[in-house]
Amino acid sequence: MRTTSPTTTRRTRPVLASLLGTIALVAGLVALVPSAGADVTPTATVNGTALAGDGGKLDGCTLAVVVDGLPADPAAPTTVAVAVAAVSPTAPEGAPIGLVDDSYTTTAASWSHDYPMDALVAPLPISTNGYRLRVTVAVDGTGVGSGTYWLACGASQDGNPTRILFDVRWVTVDGTALAALPPEGVAEGWATTFLISGTSKKGTATCTYPAGSSTLACVYDNPGHGSDPGLVVPGNPEATYRVAVGGVPDSWLVDPSTVGTFVGRDVCPRGGGGHGEDDGGGEVAAAAAEGPFVCTHTVVLVQQPGSAPSTPDQPGSVEAADVIAPAPAAAVAGSPRVTG
Repeated sequence: MRTTSPTTTRRTRPVLASLLGTIALVAGLVALVPSAGADVTPTATVNGTALAGDGGKLDGCTLAVVVDGLPADPAAPTTVAVAVAAVSPTAPEGAPIGLVDDSYTTTAASWSHDYPMDALVAPLPISTNGYRLRVTVAVDGTGVGSGTYWLACGASQDGNPTRILFDVRWVTVDGTALAALPPEGVAEGWATTFLISGTSKKGTATCTYPAGSSTLACVYDNPGHGSDPGLVVPGNPEATYRVAVGGVPDSWLVDPSTVGTFVGRDVCPRGGGGHGEDDGGGEVAAAAAEGPFVCTHTVVLVQQPGSAPSTPDQPGSVEAADVIAPAPAAAVAGSPRVTG
């Protein structure tokens, strides 16, 4: 009896292989094309500047917000929310003033809107750099980012503050300048009491030696001026800051020319330079990239002849007028100048 099975089998195998190949190709192409509900990561800009941290200065008086990376052809419209608030120093510290609280829906992959701020900021105090504003963007209830900007609104925006870093130089009896805490200071725990404090109209600096460390560490608090290192001193030529020292070991004296009141522009002239040195990288090197208006204030302590290692005095702030002058041979050149 004749059978056709072999012929049928030979013809079917190529057809099945071709069909399976086509299915695999289609599946691969589908995998490469994101579905309407695929996860995306929206990004936002304000006047062309990324929405993140300190966004610097913006010209004009309009905030142009753009959000990209939204879902294309979503199952439901995407909600974009924008909030703008005035923050310190335009608003009181810790009490931002809401100016914009807006939301829109869109089905496009990109959304943008301009916010003229002239009328909204008019009742607020204006600074040399304009108004300090924080912009926050959310998509479908999830935060995209937040950035803080100086919006000019007619201001000259030439108010570049000075940032003062702090360092200590220990000058031994033989005139050797030590950039780190002397070994006996680490061993005897001077770090538990030694303190440098700096104050200006814009912020404070607190510098100590962490327990067991010979490297000075400073904490800066400059409300409304971000978290970059350095005590912020206003950019005007007469702006001052004050330096005091406490917990000085009783075998050492503070060079009186390195504590007291100083003019920021004198210590850190416009165009770079300033007083102090970067003796070992660290904090000074980390802040060097901020620009020409970052300088170092060095407090100098001088060991007294015939003194032996000792424990420091009790903590306390030492005003410039209360500091005993060091021995003449221990004078250190290049120290910041006291104005009064």
